Amino acid sequence: MPMQGAGTFPVELVLPKVPAVDDRVLQRAATVPYPDRPAGIKVVTPEDYVLFKVISFRERDKVDVSDVLRLRHDFDVGYVALSLSLILEPDDERVLWFDAAV
Repeated sequence: MPMQGAGTFPVELVLPKVPAVDDRVLQRAATVPYPDRPAGIKVVTPEDYVLFKVISFRERDKVDVSDVLRLRHDFDVGYVALSLSLILEPDDERVLWFDAAV
């Protein structure tokens, strides 16, 4: 994604595919200005970004989650844990990994 006067940065598209949390994620997303998009674009919160990263659970997702946890001191761990509990069993490896990561 290009930024005016600041180069580019990577963007990940999140497609709603988890009915138990999709509506809430979209409601929490902020609309931000973007060139050539008069209505702006929706950007998910760091918590929802992490939620989808844990659900996807690829190696690069684990790195991204670890980065967010390290950099965001105001991160709402409880929100992610509660959201995960709506879609995954408590002994799911993704839940266990997230619990250990925090």
